[in-house]
Amino acid sequence: MKVIILCANYEPGGAQRAVVRLHKQLSKDITCECWFMHRKSADFTDSPKLILNKKISSAGDVLKICSRLYKEFKKEKPDAVISFLPYANILGLFIAYLCGIKKRISSHRNLSDKELSGSLKKMDSLWASRGIYTGITAVSRSTKKSFSYYPKAVYDKVKVINNGISFTPSALSQTECRIKLNLPELPFIIGNVGRLVEQKNHQLLISILPELPEILLVIIGKGELKASLDKQAEDLGVQDRLLIIDELNAADIPHFLKAINIFVMPSNFEGMSNALAEALYAGVPIVSSDVESQSDVLLRESDGLQAGLMASNNNEKQWIDAIMKIKNNETLREDICKKALIRSSDFTIEHMAQGFREML
Repeated sequence: MKVIILCANYEPGGAQRAVVRLHKQLSKDITCECWFMHRKSADFTDSPKLILNKKISSAGDVLKICSRLYKEFKKEKPDAVISFLPYANILGLFIAYLCGIKKRISSHRNLSDKELSGSLKKMDSLWASRGIYTGITAVSRSTKKSFSYYPKAVYDKVKVINNGISFTPSALSQTECRIKLNLPELPFIIGNVGRLVEQKNHQLLISILPELPEILLVIIGKGELKASLDKQAEDLGVQDRLLIIDELNAADIPHFLKAINIFVMPSNFEGMSNALAEALYAGVPIVSSDVESQSDVLLRESDGLQAGLMASNNNEKQWIDAIMKIKNNETLREDICKKALIRSSDFTIEHMAQGFREML
């Protein structure tokens, strides 16, 4: 069997990293290639296959992608295409259908309302109903629920396949990790990894800093809200306890998670967060928003195991109390860390790959 994993855009995002991990794992026993429809940013993996080696800037670029993708499918004659992200699902799998490729599996990576306009929802539902998609997957239970506009017979067949994480915890001590990353050695550090956008809700973390004395907040990420977050910290008089690091090499993320005392993630929504799963693997105490997609990761439905504390984004006091409870209670910290490591075993790349093998 020959399989193409097709991702809409090439950039170092969570879906793209999941594509690379899945490709590596499936390639162990299946002929598998990884393609990206267009380049959106700089390289994050070696020798990507790009249908269009630039960011889409016109309708003409879309037509080029369609034409080139059709030719590549005809040339390579894959038995199956697995698509990641909306335009790969809707456009890529339609072209695969026109090329006579028998298995066409779409993978939804985020909540439908956050990624699809009304017209795209209609097209996505039509594709699902008419068999353009021969199989449909969702990255989490909450993501699947967001596609409940599918006809029931189709919706019931949507398979939840969680992200699989490839993560090796840092072997350095916490002090060594802080030195390596030029972080202060002494303070209690709460940390987050995520783009500086509304979805990630970093404003909440800064707003509670005045109530978290002698705690440093470190955020790894860049984005459009950098200036406003800096201004918020300045207005609250906590600019000396906020450190925003634009970017960190992927190899240094395990060191960052070892360097901090609590991983904090107040996202307003997620599909399934790789950053949260990596925090589980690192065995770091977690405080997360209680939105359903985060609960999907932290709560194991089969036995009720809870691998972190959760708080409402509408209740700052819950956030303050959760952080201080972990800070002041060593027994609780150890218990949460132990449960995080147990829960991490549910998010392996082997589990993810097996889910797609079954679809194939």
